[in-house]
Amino acid sequence: MAEQKASLDLTHVLYDASSHVSLALALITLSPILLMASYAVLAVYTREITIINMWAGQFLCEAFNWVVKHLIKEERPEGVHSFA
Repeated sequence: MAEQKASLDLTHVLYDASSHVSLALALITLSPILLMASYAVLAVYTREITIINMWAGQFLCEAFNWVVKHLIKEERPEGVHSFA
């Protein structure tokens, strides 16, 4: 299972270039970034409190994830990616 990994152009999300499922999952990985942009546009365009609440919730979730990541500081598993 040593397929060559590909990287999406604007990010460093690695996926198996021969698998369509792998590409789909790599794109799903980027969904928080796309959601933030969508919430921003909808909040400015519609000015609905529901959209603004969802955007604020997404910000809080991202902030919580950042704090937990920096508190735990766990090493990445070895041998997962083959960069030979």
